[in-house]
Amino acid sequence: MKTFFLLLLFPTAIFSQTKPPDTLHWKENKPLLWTDFKGKPKAGMSGEAFCMIEAKYEKPNPLKKIKFKISAVWDKGKSWIAPISKTDDEFLYYQVLFNIYEVHARRLRKEFSEAKFGMDPVKTFREKYNPADASLPDECRDFRDETNEGGETEELKKWDEKVKKELKELEQFHE
Repeated sequence: MKTFFLLLLFPTAIFSQTKPPDTLHWKENKPLLWTDFKGKPKAGMSGEAFCMIEAKYEKPNPLKKIKFKISAVWDKGKSWIAPISKTDDEFLYYQVLFNIYEVHARRLRKEFSEAKFGMDPVKTFREKYNPADASLPDECRDFRDETNEGGETEELKKWDEKVKKELKELEQFHE
């Protein structure tokens, strides 16, 4: 059994959530490596991933434009894989999961780039952020269920292609 944890870090103006110290930010040219699974394995499970979307913005003063930063983040210290489970399909499962987080980060970047923040940036930020908070767990659950936690190789490959296509479609919103 695999599990993954969803964490969306919600920011406020000029505020940054503290993230774990040993993390990896999603990068196109830096896929996951087995060494990115540093957590301690748990009995009876094949692996566990801890991903998050870090979102923050700042508006130094009313005359300045809002700056926002959104990142898909992998927590190396909490993510782990049982040695017996280190297979190509298992690795792909976790890479696709991390890619799903990046798709959602890009969607948020797109939403924020098109938003008019006005005088109440907190309200606008939440209006854009909250639907992402609701949709990401649903997509991750669908991914987990449709691939049978990565056990259905053909479904896993379909998801991989689907997510890669979405990344390409949202390429202009790459960080």
